[in-house]
Amino acid sequence: MAIVQILKQRQITLPTSIPDQSWFWTQKWQMKEREADKDIAEGRLIGPFSDAQTAIKMLKSKNRKI
Repeated sequence: MAIVQILKQRQITLPTSIPDQSWFWTQKWQMKEREADKDIAEGRLIGPFSDAQTAIKMLKSKNRKI
């Protein structure tokens, strides 16, 4: 079973068979996904990192430049 929503002249079928993942299909979450895609496309990101410790150090840094 699926839910169909029409957003800005697009029909989107939202799966309902996985209830614990329904948050992903909310308008708010999808807006943030589009925002993240735009940031990536425009080069506003950090990484990749050689290991997790380096990534954590950068995330905690106050001198992050994106």
